[in-house]
Amino acid sequence: MTFPANFPCPTACALATSLRPRYSSPMNLNVALTESQLETLRERAKSLGISPEQLASAAVADLTNRPADDFARAAQLVLSKNAELYQRLAK
Repeated sequence: MTFPANFPCPTACALATSLRPRYSSPMNLNVALTESQLETLRERAKSLGISPEQLASAAVADLTNRPADDFARAAQLVLSKNAELYQRLAK
């Protein structure tokens, strides 16, 4: 699967391109979309020069490879606490 240079999510592109299931076969997924959603998907895919299926696959890869919100919040808390600690130690 190849994506154009202007594709908006390079992380998802790299993952979708190299994503090969290690322990199971690929899964086909049927998704019910409204006419409006389908038209939007087609328009965005066309503007990126890819198929709607490639765009949907990249979107799923991007979503499933993001850290969970809880992890992101916890990481941010740790970073802010570390910053406070370093400021106090620097005094």
